[in-house]
Amino acid sequence: MDKELLLNKVAIVTGAGDGIGAETCKLFAAHGAKLVLCDIKQEALDNLLPALKEINPDGSYLPMLVDVTNEVNIVSCVAKTKEAFGRIDILINLAGGYFKGHKSWEADIETFDRIISLNLRSAFLFCKAVIPQMIEQNYGKIVNTASLAALSGRFPDSGIYAAAKGGVISFTRHLAAEVGEFNIHVNCVAPGPTLTPRFLAVRSKEFQERFNQASALRRMSMPQDQAGGILFLASDLSSYVTAHTLNITGGIYES
Repeated sequence: MDKELLLNKVAIVTGAGDGIGAETCKLFAAHGAKLVLCDIKQEALDNLLPALKEINPDGSYLPMLVDVTNEVNIVSCVAKTKEAFGRIDILINLAGGYFKGHKSWEADIETFDRIISLNLRSAFLFCKAVIPQMIEQNYGKIVNTASLAALSGRFPDSGIYAAAKGGVISFTRHLAAEVGEFNIHVNCVAPGPTLTPRFLAVRSKEFQERFNQASALRRMSMPQDQAGGILFLASDLSSYVTAHTLNITGGIYES
């Protein structure tokens, strides 16, 4: 595979250990990126590293345990990245999460705060931490992660998660306008239901079949499908794309 697309670009990927994050890291490794692998699970990082080294034995990989809800962790991660590589070209905010479905009015405030923190606050904190370096080098690519849930009413038990991801879309659009003069592109992807370990743990077979049928492609997304879109937004192939939400939903988009 051509290794020129991200050759020597320094990329921080959060939620790197499994699912979409792991597949994004593998694709980035194949394209020559220097990777900072952020996850809260050491075992997941330990499992990912051998796969990356097999894909690109000459690649540079820096695993870090990072809690994306902890600003001190995030600032430390960014400082260590600058110390190791001297620059930060790409930030991929993939870490996030949701819990088993519940009606919005039945959720307690702790659940609300946790979902907002994991999905929206985390993206804000990482963007805040990397942008000064990107301004200094007059270059940056930021890709945040929204969700089909923010665009569609097909998830009646995911109101708080949808609100958090809707916030990501709005934050992305406004941040792009603020930093565009510094040659920093800010976009986000909005995945449809994707067969990740987390998804399989909380969604029933009936739910999966419903979305198989709703997709124009008659299948649910695999993590690799999402990684391809993320690569496009992180590379210079998207040199005139910013403030955009890329819907990677297999044709599912309806209220």
